[in-house]
Amino acid sequence: MIIVAWAFVGPVTRLVVPAYAGAIPAMRWALLIPLVSSFQAINSVFNVARRQDLYIVAIVLGMVAYAGSLFLLTRHGVSLVAFPQAMLIGRAFYMVISYLFILRLRSKELARAAP
Repeated sequence: MIIVAWAFVGPVTRLVVPAYAGAIPAMRWALLIPLVSSFQAINSVFNVARRQDLYIVAIVLGMVAYAGSLFLLTRHGVSLVAFPQAMLIGRAFYMVISYLFILRLRSKELARAAP
């Protein structure tokens, strides 16, 4: 779906709302954020394991990654594309940290269950 939307966002935007044609590159980058977010469903493990503290840490680290990448992407001038790119970086970082925490929880649980 993202590939189709990536291809058609330009022509459709130019046809329907040509005043927003300058935002097409940012729109394309924003299409990738739901792809990364689709891996978030497993994060309910933090609630089941009663480890919301790890979930909060992952969220905060993702926010820091977003802010840091936005700073780096805009240090030579503000670009509309920098905002969805920074959001993508922050969300991906948050997901990687979440998965690392989940692997840690799983290995602890396996070690506890071993005879």
